[in-house]
Amino acid sequence: MLIKQKIAYHYISNNNKASKIFFIVSNSIILNMKKLSFLVLIMAIVITSFSQNYRINHYTVKQGLSQSVIYSLLQDSRGFIWVGTQDGLNRFDGYSFIKYIQTPSDTNSLSDNWVYSISEDSNGNLWIGTRRGLCMYNYALNNFCRYPHKPEYQNDPYIDNVYGCAVSKAGKIYTNTPPLVNIFDPKSKKLTHYMNSIGANQNVEERSLPIIIDKEGFIWAATTSGLAQFDPKTEKFTNFQNSPSNKNSISNNSILALFEDNQNRIWIGTKSGIDVLDKSDNHFYRNPIVLNNNSVEVRSIVQDQKGFYWAGTQGSGMLKLSYENNKITILNQITSKDELSPSYLNNSFVNSMFIDQSQNLWIGTLNGLDKTDLKDPKFKLFRKSSESNSIDLLDNVIASIYKDKKGNIWVGNWGKGLNIVDRKTNKAQHFSTSLSGKNHLVNDFVHVIFEYNENEIWIGTQDGIYVFQDNQFVSLNKYYKTNQIPDFAGNRTVCMLKDKFNNVWIGTQGGLYYLDMKNKEFKCFTSSGVKGEKVSDNLIYSLALDYNYNLWIATKNGLDKYSYESDQIENFTRDEKSNNTLCDNYIVSLCYTPDSTLWIGTKNGINRLNIKNNIFKYYAEADGLASNIVYEIVEDDFGNMWFATGKGLSELKKGNEKIKTFTEEDGLQGAEFNLRASHKSKDGEIFFGGMNGFNSFNPHEISENKFVPSIEFTSFQKLNKKGTENVHVASKDTVVLNYGDISFNVEFSALEYTSSNKNRYVYKLDGTSNSWIDIGNKRVLTFSSLSPNKYQLWIKGSNNDGIWNEKGSFIIIEVLPPWWRSNIAYAIYFLSIIFSVIIFIKYRERSLIEQKRVLEQKVTERTEEVEQQKNEIVDKNHELEQQNSEILAQRDTLSMQNEKISKQNKQIRDSIQYASRIQSALLPSTTTLSQNNLEHFLIFRPKDIVSGDFYWIKQTTEHLLIAVADCTGHGVPGAFMSMLGNAFLNEIINHSEITQANQVLERLRDLIILSLEQSGDDSVTRDGMDISFCDINLKTKEIQFAGAYNSMYILRNGELIEVKANRFPVGHYYKGLQPFVNSNIQLQKGDVIYMLTDGILDQFGGENGGKYSAKRFRNLLLDIHQLPMDQQKESVEMSLDKWMNNKYEQIDDITMLGFKLR
Repeated sequence: MLIKQKIAYHYISNNNKASKIFFIVSNSIILNMKKLSFLVLIMAIVITSFSQNYRINHYTVKQGLSQSVIYSLLQDSRGFIWVGTQDGLNRFDGYSFIKYIQTPSDTNSLSDNWVYSISEDSNGNLWIGTRRGLCMYNYALNNFCRYPHKPEYQNDPYIDNVYGCAVSKAGKIYTNTPPLVNIFDPKSKKLTHYMNSIGANQNVEERSLPIIIDKEGFIWAATTSGLAQFDPKTEKFTNFQNSPSNKNSISNNSILALFEDNQNRIWIGTKSGIDVLDKSDNHFYRNPIVLNNNSVEVRSIVQDQKGFYWAGTQGSGMLKLSYENNKITILNQITSKDELSPSYLNNSFVNSMFIDQSQNLWIGTLNGLDKTDLKDPKFKLFRKSSESNSIDLLDNVIASIYKDKKGNIWVGNWGKGLNIVDRKTNKAQHFSTSLSGKNHLVNDFVHVIFEYNENEIWIGTQDGIYVFQDNQFVSLNKYYKTNQIPDFAGNRTVCMLKDKFNNVWIGTQGGLYYLDMKNKEFKCFTSSGVKGEKVSDNLIYSLALDYNYNLWIATKNGLDKYSYESDQIENFTRDEKSNNTLCDNYIVSLCYTPDSTLWIGTKNGINRLNIKNNIFKYYAEADGLASNIVYEIVEDDFGNMWFATGKGLSELKKGNEKIKTFTEEDGLQGAEFNLRASHKSKDGEIFFGGMNGFNSFNPHEISENKFVPSIEFTSFQKLNKKGTENVHVASKDTVVLNYGDISFNVEFSALEYTSSNKNRYVYKLDGTSNSWIDIGNKRVLTFSSLSPNKYQLWIKGSNNDGIWNEKGSFIIIEVLPPWWRSNIAYAIYFLSIIFSVIIFIKYRERSLIEQKRVLEQKVTERTEEVEQQKNEIVDKNHELEQQNSEILAQRDTLSMQNEKISKQNKQIRDSIQYASRIQSALLPSTTTLSQNNLEHFLIFRPKDIVSGDFYWIKQTTEHLLIAVADCTGHGVPGAFMSMLGNAFLNEIINHSEITQANQVLERLRDLIILSLEQSGDDSVTRDGMDISFCDINLKTKEIQFAGAYNSMYILRNGELIEVKANRFPVGHYYKGLQPFVNSNIQLQKGDVIYMLTDGILDQFGGENGGKYSAKRFRNLLLDIHQLPMDQQKESVEMSLDKWMNNKYEQIDDITMLGFKLR
């Protein structure tokens, strides 16, 4: 062991002589104790308010952490977050933790579970300091290599507690084990120790003692008795210790945190605050931190992109700091509360911190891991709270918002009154029923704040309309000094709008009012009025004026339009039979935009109405909308639309059809917004209020997260007969699957942590498809039944703001064939064939010699016979010539017959082709499904020109009837039966009162038996059909089903439901006629229904020529049911074609119909 004692002490000596590199102390600044106490008080920091809210995400043992006490944090070069605790090492990918712990019997596991520090080298290996020495994690091999210390003599000062570690540019590992600083060379495996004169401590520390390497290459090591600097070139120490007589010395010898900032200053966290070492003059600038009359221990320090500093403390939470003129100012303090809250830390003891590549601040505490986003917030948040940036609201449930000409914000509460907020001070003037004098309100439900002009502000409540006059509110008729207009007492005001004539329209829960402000007259429109003067419902939610100054009125029961020109009201409601109609009659919000578009918010989505051509477009959650209930709609100054919903805020940019959604993680007041709680000011600022405060923003100031995430594979599991096997996998790795591996799951992650749940993914599997498949936020893929081959699985991912990693990442998946199809097996087959050929050749040689001898003997005998036969041939030659003449005559006769047969075949084929056109004309169009908002696909593959399968679709007033049938036989016989079935179904529905699906099949069976004269006699035809038949009630979404042999399948929330058919046909049955069973099912939104004949299930194919089978078909449906219906059709056809593999002919007619309830 090498111990080098080369130490230079760095403190003021007792004889008051300063060395040339020590601090220079002027007599003029030597203070007595009283002055020193005063200086400490001056430097004690006073917390100032700061406007930004920090939303904090919490991760504890409940989320998968191995243990709560966190000492070290690191983001590696791949993007993973590593967390060192008292009980193990953790890797986090934004969704889940993987735990690494010591296994005593496994030398490739972690050396000890107590992890003090983590560093990464240039090869991507992690170096971990533990209580039992140093170890390295090899990511590629997914194992640990331990480097234990072996004492060389009795008084060896080295201890196994590696309190800190750091990696130099040269790849050397520096560790802190006071009083030693150690250098480990990974190449030579050599460990060199350098002993210092300070830092010796027999106690085992629970906390880390950091070691850092500054930009100049100097090593800085923390000890419990001072700060050590080590120069690797000279191999000498320079120590910094507290000297009571020198105020420029370090303030405290117990060093808890070390950090080098952007200006190369060394920040030192101590038990009494922070010291900042300016290396240019070797001056320590002391910044004691005193909170609640107690000195604050600083355990960790980081600096963010904007230059602010963050300090983690022992018991005082986390501090945000600025540093100017060698003085620290506390800008914000974030502590913990008894219960977890997104506004507070999970514990006020902060041991470690770091800032990731995307400017997220990670905080390791005594009770788990916290994270907050340091990027500029997208939205300003205003609410009443216990935080320093609280605003003085009466309540956080917001009913209305308005910004006046002075920039003050008027905030109406639900049942609490009105606030007028001064944005400069966050103070508010309050008005409520509980206050007296000028601050008294008649009613606390302030639903509307309305600017009649910039000097005249009205408020609408549940008990009247009031005008702000002389710093108080007076009733409307009192303000205008007239009784000719109502004061709306006892009537809830919901909305107000001023028209071009300066008259006011007022929507209430008791109808629509028109106030003629010039003549002081009014008119009321209610749902009980005469035609042309009545509204659809008395509850009026919203009003909007279009370019023709038509007034659009949103009600609880439809949309109305008032025409100034005709003085008439036109009512619009949803037409259930049309796709070009309102999506719902319950309308709560309206917004007109200059492109002649009326935006209509309902409780079931958004309608976009072009009022010039009366064409509706529909948007819902499926299109990206945060929620289908849309409380408020606002157009910003750039033509973008904003929708406040029940589950977040959504934006639709102008000229784009993709809706972007914002949530609480983006800084919103909460998930749920409120009716009428919106406002766009004249300068373009937009306000939305909800159940927990309100937000404001200028759309052009909303910044996107530009960080492009790396894409990493995080898990690979394969399933075989032995169970589940985990395979460590990284990008570009190759995973080999054996023939017995049934299926496998792959997990992956876009390593951007701002809002991981909003990261999106697409994938493609080269070798099966070249198309990218959008899987949204899903990050797990399952594959099964892949044919032997090499595949590349590609993944692309985005961050929370839709910024994509376009390069993507991939792994190679090699599926091996069974042993009898392996290369070794083929080699054995080849050698066996060669050996067999050699044996055969040898055998043939012997046989040929023997045959030669026999042939020579026979040649002699045959020569004599040939001479005799020659004579006989001459005699018969004449006879053959005569026979030849007869054959030529017969050939001409056959040629004429062949020509006649060809003409007959052509006539038959033309007849069949014409029959095919007739059959196609009889089959219905699937347009009926589209008209009923059912996304669908149809596969119809006759085996021959005409088909024995048929499908049938018919709509009645409130019912949609669908059948998929397979008639006896195929080709022409089957086609006749299919046309017969089609005709009978039309007759049954058109001329009978049958209301049950099973009754339809029973009537169909009667007609078939009657028409084909079937009986129990075996000599009589038993033709009939297998069928699945359903009746969908378009109003209640209930489906009836009855079937003969052919079942119906429903996919709901990832579960496959088989609605089984009866096991007898529609036709004569040898066991006698039995009733069909009727199944009733209540459909749900998103259900996918599949109806098919047995042509797919019975098709031969695959390697062994077996049937496709129901099991394989069910697995296929589970794999594809979330795809759009056209892609589902493509997937089914691709699977079927792959099964047949151009080797097997189609054996039966194939029909499949799928449709989805939206």
